[in-house]
Amino acid sequence: MLQNLGAYDPTATLSEGHFRKSFVTPSGVCSVRVAAVERGVEITCEGAEAGQKLAELVSSFEVDDGHETFLPEHPLLRRLRRDQIGLRLLRVPWLFDVACGAVLQQRVRFADACKDWRNIAERFGERDLAGSVAFPSSSVLSGIPSWELEGLGIDAKRVRALIALAREVRMNPLRMEMSYSELRGRLGRVPGVGPWTVETTLGFGAADPDALPLGDLYLPHIVSYALTGKAEGNDDRMVELLEPYRGHRFRVVRLLYGARLTLPRMASRRPTRFKA
Repeated sequence: MLQNLGAYDPTATLSEGHFRKSFVTPSGVCSVRVAAVERGVEITCEGAEAGQKLAELVSSFEVDDGHETFLPEHPLLRRLRRDQIGLRLLRVPWLFDVACGAVLQQRVRFADACKDWRNIAERFGERDLAGSVAFPSSSVLSGIPSWELEGLGIDAKRVRALIALAREVRMNPLRMEMSYSELRGRLGRVPGVGPWTVETTLGFGAADPDALPLGDLYLPHIVSYALTGKAEGNDDRMVELLEPYRGHRFRVVRLLYGARLTLPRMASRRPTRFKA
């Protein structure tokens, strides 16, 4: 499932054994806590629409994400599957947050995207009675003047994409029960939201096991290094290497991210495309 966007994400915390996330619903802020317990997880929800969000999350956990059918032959992937045996792909009720987080990661370092996320949440987000901060809703975000967001240090291109996304979602909310094709169509028509952003949202937010973010700066190198031992890669080579795992390509990506592989120095890390 999606975790916190950086170590200082005010909307979410991840510590040993539990994850907490606050997000906006049409009725206000809801806070979710997922804790590891013996032979499973314990989910609690507080705040607006708590009962409904609890039911949605419980049903999401009950959906078979296809983990048992993923039986890779590659020795590294076999080991990572064993080492990360608890990894599951999960639909989450804060899809808008996932999409906004992906937009903010376009063409910048992850640390800078995390800072931008934190600044927006702390300045424009909503708080519940316990003081938890939630990223602003699509209605709030779509009404923020672009110059105010740019004043936080966010470049104009990402600001335009963020506001366009908020306006689209304000008119047509993202729902957990939407199909992958519906979500791709909805997100893909937003100006400034390209394939990388769409696939990242589908993978982390909608549990699409085959989502594949093309245009990433480092992912093709990670995939190439993990599967061939050669760190130089590009989108075409990544697609080729992941073809045997079609249906589970995002699962492979999540396993590789979870492994925190250290790439050797490469002659060139210039991407063939920038993520958008």
